[in-house]
Amino acid sequence: MKFSIKIFISTVLAVAISFSIGGYLLIYSSFISSKDREISRASDERLSVQYMLESAIVSKEMQGKSMTNLEVFSSVQDIAKSIEQSKQGGRKIIVYDKDGAEIYPTLGKKDNSISGLTSLKAGDNLYNIHKEDGIYNLYVTGIISNSSGSIYLSYVRDISDVFMEMNTQLHMFMIYQCVIIFLSAAVVFIISWLLTRNVRKLTEVSRRISAGEYDKRADIKSSDEIGELAKSFNSMAISVEDKISKLEQSSTAKDEFIANFTHEFKTPMTSIIGYSDMLRSKELDSKTTFKAANYIYSEANRLEALSLKMLDLVMLQGKDFKFIPINTKELIRYVVEVAMPSFKQSEITLKSSAEEGTVVVEPDLMKTLLNNVVDNARKASEIGSTVELLGHKDDENYTFTIIDHGKGIPEEELSKITEAFYMVDKSRSRAQHGVGLGLAIAERITKLHNTTLKIDSIVGVGTTVNIKLPCYKAKGGDNNE
Repeated sequence: MKFSIKIFISTVLAVAISFSIGGYLLIYSSFISSKDREISRASDERLSVQYMLESAIVSKEMQGKSMTNLEVFSSVQDIAKSIEQSKQGGRKIIVYDKDGAEIYPTLGKKDNSISGLTSLKAGDNLYNIHKEDGIYNLYVTGIISNSSGSIYLSYVRDISDVFMEMNTQLHMFMIYQCVIIFLSAAVVFIISWLLTRNVRKLTEVSRRISAGEYDKRADIKSSDEIGELAKSFNSMAISVEDKISKLEQSSTAKDEFIANFTHEFKTPMTSIIGYSDMLRSKELDSKTTFKAANYIYSEANRLEALSLKMLDLVMLQGKDFKFIPINTKELIRYVVEVAMPSFKQSEITLKSSAEEGTVVVEPDLMKTLLNNVVDNARKASEIGSTVELLGHKDDENYTFTIIDHGKGIPEEELSKITEAFYMVDKSRSRAQHGVGLGLAIAERITKLHNTTLKIDSIVGVGTTVNIKLPCYKAKGGDNNE
């Protein structure tokens, strides 16, 4: 069952029940009040009749007449008749003897409408209501004492109007209740529909997100709890979209990585297999044999470089490294010594300059990082040009800078050059046994050191790479080891 229907049903039931109980209590209290008012009037009127009877009886007794019971009864009948005739219609008087038999209006008649006469005491009243032929009569009975004994005076008053009023009120209440419940049901339905409109929006958006539309958001501006829920939902949706995007990018990157890796392996393997089969199956002259062997050697070097680079990538994942302070001058001197043979072979000059300083690094990883960046600079440079490896220290940081004066990198490709197997100039890189993993390894190493590769390049001018690390501060404030 929908939430709006639950709100509708529960609210309508609450209105109906509370209105019914409230209406019944109101009508019943009005009825009790009217009935008590009629009882009070009847008691007052009975008391008035009682005074009149007592005065008439006392008056006869003061005349000194001695009366038998029959004479007393006859006298009471005459007095009661005269009193009753003086009263308005709808009221009557009944007089009983001490045994409960009527004296007036019917002598000797036993009236079962009145019970409990023997329990009455002087000054008390007995109240009874009886329905007779559709008329509700109120009987108010009390004791009248005289010299010859006691008699009971019952004053009867028609209170049918009280019951008719109650029935009319109940009837009107039922009509009003039906109208009010109908109107309240319509209002509650509209309110519940409006209140749950935002919930329906959230449901629709969540359904569309689950169907793959991760950019959908709940457009809810309210400041209540549902508005807060919508904000949380949108935050969750943004997080989910971001995670999905990263997963898709990761999946795409893995697919591209596998495809590039396969391609990079397949190309040299095809050459090796082709030339080795030529050497195996044919008689070749020495020039052709050398050429084939040279191709096999060159492609085998590419495979070796690729396997070593791949090994570096694997080693950078899920491994704990020990970071220690290292002197920057010694680090740059080591990188220059390792790189110098390849620079001489390429006829490119490598210049270095380093200020004194100390940084906390993993030594082997930092050497690999600088070697890869320097080697990339060499591959991007023309014969006779110069590559610079510099070290500069400021108050808080030490910056390694590698500058080449090669072709430069187009701006749109700067964001891609740290991807695995990405090469700006594929033919040039492969000719120098490049596999497109150097900068990918360098970027991972910088992340392990909580820094980044800052690459600036201008096409036709060259490329500058900066690696900034915090200076090591030894105890006592000395920054150098």
